[in-house]
Amino acid sequence: MFFAHLTSNEHWIIPAAIFFGTALGATTTVLIIKKLLNNNTHSTDR
Repeated sequence: MFFAHLTSNEHWIIPAAIFFGTALGATTTVLIIKKLLNNNTHSTDR
C-alpha cells in the first residue's frame, strides 16, 4: 500500500490535499454560480 510508506510527519499531506481540493472546488462552484446569476440578471434587465 502507498499509505504504508508515509511517515507520521507526512500524514498531514493527505488531509491538506483533500481540504485544498474541496476548497478549490467550492470556490470554482461559487464563481460559476455568481457568473450564471450575473448573466441571468443582465439578460432579464434587457
